Amino acid sequence: MRYISLLIFALTFQPSASALHSYGKQIKKPCDSKYYLDNMAETANQNVKQALTSTRAALLQAAKQALVGSAANDAKHRLAADIAVASTINNAANTLDRIITNWKQLQAGLAAINQLAATNALVAEVEQTTMRHVDAKTTISAPGPATIATEATIKPADNGYCMKAPGQEYKTEAADENTETAKTIKTFVLIAATKATGGIAANFNQVCGLAGQQAITTSTECTSTYTAVDFKGGKILQPAEVTITKKNKADGEAYEAAISPDSAPSAATLTKLTTDIAGLETALKKIPKRWSMTLTQH
Repeated sequence: MRYISLLIFALTFQPSASALHSYGKQIKKPCDSKYYLDNMAETANQNVKQALTSTRAALLQAAKQALVGSAANDAKHRLAADIAVASTINNAANTLDRIITNWKQLQAGLAAINQLAATNALVAEVEQTTMRHVDAKTTISAPGPATIATEATIKPADNGYCMKAPGQEYKTEAADENTETAKTIKTFVLIAATKATGGIAANFNQVCGLAGQQAITTSTECTSTYTAVDFKGGKILQPAEVTITKKNKADGEAYEAAISPDSAPSAATLTKLTTDIAGLETALKKIPKRWSMTLTQH
């Protein structure tokens, strides 16, 4: 019986830790958030892979134990080997059952992380959209509609999402050791650019009065007395940071945040995505990451 007791004691297994917030770098811009979320997805995948790898190794071990047990002459050793094989198979089946049972939550959570990462990459690209300037014209010059029409221009990410050069990621490298304990997700949304409030050079996207016909630049200042008008263009969208936090920082607990109703993606979208991410964390806690068995002959 001493032999069997030692065997059963060795069958304990370690639950999977869902420490997905292990990026360890500062989040200052949309591309930082993308890479943070990419790291979350990779960590989650590694957790599941480790559970499956451990299960495969255990089943191979069980097959070897079955061969050893069948060749044993001593009845006590055959019994111990049979128990070892049965226990190994039972634990392997338990791990696979947990993965299958939580498969929907795992897939939904991974999809949500990837969608949110792609959203941040798109925010980084779309925020570069601007309205072009329209040079100042006087009514005497009788400009036609096409002459005074403005247009939007998009600056695409020529090197790919969040890449400043081929093979070179556009992200903040400064360390932040608090990401794992904080368990927050900093993401970015798009909001309308701030409305111009005056004629100073820092203002943009406004019809502007000037002293006469002239080209418009970013340093052009509007005047209160004028004989010509123009359109001073600029960015029409700007990124806004949203920090999504767990109130008690518990694994699986839902995230919450104050999100502007006039943002894209919407509060409803972010709530759905982060709810699925929280579900992923809960699912990972239910899956054994590794377990082993020791068969000692004496």
